[in-house]
Amino acid sequence: MGKTPDAPQFSADQPLTDPAEDKLNHDRFSAEIAQALANWSGRDSLVVSLTGEWGTGKSTIKNFIIYHLKNRANILEFNPWQWSGQDKLLEAFLWQLGAEFGKEDIARKTEKLSSKWKAYASILKVGGVISAPAQAVVASVFSLSAIGLLLSAVLKAPVAVIVVLVFLVLVSSLSFLSKITDQIAIALSDWATFKRKPLEELRSDIEIELRKLQKPVVIFVDDIDRLTDTEIKLLVQLVKANAQFPNLVFFLLFQKNIVTRALAKVTSDDGGKYLSKIVQVEFAVPAASEKQLREMLTQELDKILTRDGVRIRWEERRWPLLFLETLWPYFTNVRDIKRFLGVFEFYFAMHLNHGVLEVNPIDLFAVEILRMFDHDSFLAVSKSFLHGREWERRSLLGQEKILERFQANIDAIVAASAGDEQTKPRLKRLLQALFPQATGDRSENEWKRDLRICDQMSFDKYFEVSTDPVKPTAYDVSRFIEVCGNREALVKLLRETIASNTIEDFLDFIFVTKEEIPIDNMQTVSAALFDIGDELPDPKPSFVSVGLDMQCNRIIFHRLKSEDQKRTTEILWKAFNETSGFILPIHKLALEDKAARQRGEKTDFVIFLLDHKDCDYVLFRWKDWSESNEVNEWIARVITDPSRALKLLQHLVWISTINGVKKVPFLNGESVEKLVDLSTLRDAVIAVPAEKRSESDQANVALLEKAIARKSEGKPYSDIRADSLDF
Repeated sequence: MGKTPDAPQFSADQPLTDPAEDKLNHDRFSAEIAQALANWSGRDSLVVSLTGEWGTGKSTIKNFIIYHLKNRANILEFNPWQWSGQDKLLEAFLWQLGAEFGKEDIARKTEKLSSKWKAYASILKVGGVISAPAQAVVASVFSLSAIGLLLSAVLKAPVAVIVVLVFLVLVSSLSFLSKITDQIAIALSDWATFKRKPLEELRSDIEIELRKLQKPVVIFVDDIDRLTDTEIKLLVQLVKANAQFPNLVFFLLFQKNIVTRALAKVTSDDGGKYLSKIVQVEFAVPAASEKQLREMLTQELDKILTRDGVRIRWEERRWPLLFLETLWPYFTNVRDIKRFLGVFEFYFAMHLNHGVLEVNPIDLFAVEILRMFDHDSFLAVSKSFLHGREWERRSLLGQEKILERFQANIDAIVAASAGDEQTKPRLKRLLQALFPQATGDRSENEWKRDLRICDQMSFDKYFEVSTDPVKPTAYDVSRFIEVCGNREALVKLLRETIASNTIEDFLDFIFVTKEEIPIDNMQTVSAALFDIGDELPDPKPSFVSVGLDMQCNRIIFHRLKSEDQKRTTEILWKAFNETSGFILPIHKLALEDKAARQRGEKTDFVIFLLDHKDCDYVLFRWKDWSESNEVNEWIARVITDPSRALKLLQHLVWISTINGVKKVPFLNGESVEKLVDLSTLRDAVIAVPAEKRSESDQANVALLEKAIARKSEGKPYSDIRADSLDF
């Protein structure tokens, strides 16, 4: 048994960071952008944007650019989406940029940059601590860049400060005033460090310090399109207000239509025009070809399906057409693929049982596509078709009615879906691929073997994350195939399924996977099935149920039917002599004998049984077990050959031991008569000339004659011995 595969890592939706993992040729594009950014050293500020729809790979390209900028630029990654509220957004932006300026690499070039930026930021932050109601009033009159100039002018005059504070009291509560006055005090303290320099003078000092840098500071701002409309405006204004600083490169990543629409709502200008006044260089994510995206998906799927220790049932002929025409169109971009792979790997791992996949991998792929891209249809499927007792109702219907019911279910799900004229036919094709009953297909054995969702035994597994204890598992079947050369292990496994009350379904599974049993192991498999034959429970009540003994014999018969008769005979004979069971081997050999006679062939079944050391016991068990006169009819055919009749009599004469030492033959005439008429048997054996009978044969014939005589006299004939030992 292979080891249990490792659990999934659940990281499939994360952007790539290593260009070596690039599958969409984004690395070359990123390297060229990185080269241009690295060469910007010493110039004025630059604002660059990378636009693309959700899931097209913007963050991956950003990571690749950062990779190529290593040691060529000072990197700051700022994600505004992590900060809620305009005041937090402003404060985080200023603080993170200040922290970058304080790093050793920059501090060696300019010792004063960090402290000057701190004073500059402290002035800007005064506007950021104003609460939303007051800020809305201020924002309606002043732009973000004007706020700094206003505060600079205000703070030069004590009277103006009083006016501002009075204004704040009028537009806010006392708790609001308490909050901002503490932060304003900190800002004034930072500003006082530079003797209350005007804002423009501080900006000029910062520009001088920034020009001393030999490498630009590249500020990556991602996920802008996830902000609220007002926050998008604030962020864009922040970039605009600081865009004049040299050696600063702002690299903005967003979906363009979302940002321009947001700016149009909160500015008096057209959103696109407003943005174009700020962004100097605009890049778009290069479109990945369909071939690249498809290879990305299939290569990652291969990694999941071929993980070490995983065993699946893959249908090579079914996959290509279904994938290309029905499944692949659900994927539109990189993020679709990554998100799906993460979910699929999770459910794939949940359906593994000791490394054996308990469901069909192609059906699982299709079901998980529905779960992610059409969840309403997924839920409808889980409650339809073969769910719960629905299968029991359908099993009583004729083929035509089943076809109609499945077609009706599919039509109902498609009609209820939110798809359009293009997607609804695709959904219908997917459902028909999952449930071929709707197309008139009747390949039940193949469905069961391949663990298809359309098989009632496997259906519920697709919507559960644990195995049903009253159903056999694909792992159990896999174990059967693995140990089919080990009779002891096979018997142990079969007894486990009997104890768990899953033997009936388990034998069904073995039958549909019988071709996987090596012919060289069929002697062992037959013997193991014979061994547990006497322990088989009665089948579940049903009009159409088949006995478990017949299921066992079907496995043996259909696996051996391609072999020649001589090879089949050899396998069964050896298994017959090895087994400790009786019911199944007799039933099987009787079936073989009957089939051979119907074909007009000679059969060795008689020889098998007459040569068996426990022939008598087998015959009596066969008589007890059989509901017909099957054994009597067989014996009647056997004794048509006098020599075989004599051999049969040898088995019917038993040996008793007297005083633990003396062995004495005896015949239970009353028991024998359950199998064959005593006189008929006598007539058959005496057809062998006396001179050709052995001494023991003569003694056995004498016991038979004596039993017939005792019966005719009306005396007991259940314990016939030699005259001196009669009881």
